[in-house]
Order: sequence, then structure tokens, then C-alpha cells
Amino acid sequence: MWLGNHAWLVCLWALRDYRDLAFRLTSPALMLLAREALFTVSKKRHAVSNRLQLRSTRELEQELSKVAVQRCETDVAGD
Repeated sequence: MWLGNHAWLVCLWALRDYRDLAFRLTSPALMLLAREALFTVSKKRHAVSNRLQLRSTRELEQELSKVAVQRCETDVAGD
């Protein structure tokens, strides 16, 4: 399980287009700077969305509720 700074870097790394950036951000100095930037943007995400004329949280929720997602199935020995 990944926690803290490493958790969001793993998420960033999982996005193919951002893998190089994720690797660069693993240096101690850049990780702290990136964490602060991410925290600031996250804290102001509604204002950023409004400024960029993105959908409201409710609109996104309604749109995402229409998406069919397959359930994950596990094949664990002994189950």
C-alpha cells in the first residue's frame, strides 16, 4: 500500500503520459514542492473548475453514474 507523497506519485505514474514526470518528482526536493502545488490546486479545485468552465461536481456525478463498470473478480486460492 502506498501512503502520503508516494501514493499520489504512483497514481501519476499510472497515467502513461505522466510517467516521466512522476519519476522526476521522486527526488526529495521536487517531491515536497510538487506536494505543496498539488495541495494548493486540490484545495482550490472548485474555483479552478469554475474558472476553466468545467462541469460542476453534481454534473460530473450524474455523467459518471451512467458509466457501466465491470466488477473486479478475484481468484484467491481457498475462496
